[in-house]
Amino acid sequence: MNVLKPMPHNGKLFESYALSHNFNRSELSRALSRNVNTVYRYANSPSLQMRIMWNLSLLMKHNFLGDLANKLEIDFETPKEIELKAKIEKLEGDIQEYKRVLLTKDAEIEGYRMAMKNIRI
Repeated sequence: MNVLKPMPHNGKLFESYALSHNFNRSELSRALSRNVNTVYRYANSPSLQMRIMWNLSLLMKHNFLGDLANKLEIDFETPKEIELKAKIEKLEGDIQEYKRVLLTKDAEIEGYRMAMKNIRI
């Protein structure tokens, strides 16, 4: 049983993002201190070095490494995701408590209304 799949084409990930977000290759090459032809080679390279992916991610403010991780089709959660899920669970619990308090207050208000009807002079 062969579970290995071909690795995503890193250059295409980079190129697709760069084109869809209007990154100019000349500007990218200057920011990376590379020749513009090097940036074109990045787009055509099926496997970019980790250092290059790291620098492109920082420069373009996009997590290409996360894109690759998502393509692994392996369930995983980052520490940040775990932290956010815990916050969501706490907030959902808070919402339920607030709903319970509101129902109690609504019942109290209705009791006061009924009492006020009986007090009318």
